[in-house]
Amino acid sequence: MLHHYNTPGHAHELTFSCYHKREYLRDSTACNLLLAELQKAREEHQFKLWAYVCMPDHVHALLWPLNTAYSIAKILNDVKGRMVKEYRDYVLSNKPDLFNRFAFVDNSKKRTVFRFWQAGGGFDRNFRDARAIYNSIRYIELNPVKKGLAATPEEYRWSSAWARKRNEGLVPDRFNQPL
Repeated sequence: MLHHYNTPGHAHELTFSCYHKREYLRDSTACNLLLAELQKAREEHQFKLWAYVCMPDHVHALLWPLNTAYSIAKILNDVKGRMVKEYRDYVLSNKPDLFNRFAFVDNSKKRTVFRFWQAGGGFDRNFRDARAIYNSIRYIELNPVKKGLAATPEEYRWSSAWARKRNEGLVPDRFNQPL
């Protein structure tokens, strides 16, 4: 089980994946819902969002909680949980034939469940050094370029680099600490 270190003053680089690395985030509706939930969580849980990217099969986000008491697990649970409920409702209402892509038998619950996210907390790295944070932002925003999805970070629609350049969508907070 992943342990999150909720240490005041630390930034958190989070990575979480779609169920069995399926490319569910190729659907723009899923990406829009996820970004909307990240924005709600940013306001609700009071954190700076310095970088993010929605890759086809996983998500990276770099955030810095503003409160001394916080829970990364709660933030992730809120973002992923609310997003998947909205997406499930969207699929059932608008694309019912697509529902079976996400339906899996959960033997422990003895029922069919809608699976979008891989179980567990994903991956979490803490940073407090400015250089490490800059490197994390660069790593996150270069992800689509490395995977051949865009020529530059700013060209990839589902990223903080795209939003920052256009001042549109989920615009990230500025990180401007000296190295």
